[in-house]
Amino acid sequence: MALTKVIGSGIGTVTNQFGDANMSAGAVLQVVQTSFTGTATYSGTAFQTITALNTAITPTSTSSKILIMVNISQGEGQDAFPSYLLKRGTTTVLIADDVATSETTFFGVRTGNDSRDQYLQAPVNFQFLDSPSTTNATTYGVQVSPMRNTSRTVQINEMTTMGDSNQGRGCSTMILMEIAG
Repeated sequence: MALTKVIGSGIGTVTNQFGDANMSAGAVLQVVQTSFTGTATYSGTAFQTITALNTAITPTSTSSKILIMVNISQGEGQDAFPSYLLKRGTTTVLIADDVATSETTFFGVRTGNDSRDQYLQAPVNFQFLDSPSTTNATTYGVQVSPMRNTSRTVQINEMTTMGDSNQGRGCSTMILMEIAG
């Protein structure tokens, strides 16, 4: 059944009234999600890309905003203090005041304090509303550094000790939502 609307003195058919260009500011135009159910281990001090979380979206308007929601299942590491960066392509999207671009934006959970920490998994969650000002395909991603000054190890979606069949693995996700500007 076609939608109708009253036009002046008559009834006309609604055509393309609900297209992206006609949506009000704040409307959700599209949603893209990437789920990472595998496992990965990162070592050292440098920031490294969690490639499996890279997620692309093509905004429909240059005035659109992209709401980025990240959930990482961080496993126990080697007495690590992990740091995370949110990236749009090669650009770090958000940097705290007076922090060099090689430093952190988001922090994980300290892991590896005692022998029980080999069974620890902790969620690392963050959100950010970005204004990419483009209609080109745009890829968002996350980089992790296990520790900034001493080589350490961080695991994603698993614990160090996986010998017990009752131990579960985690799942990490990135959700991108295009919001009409």
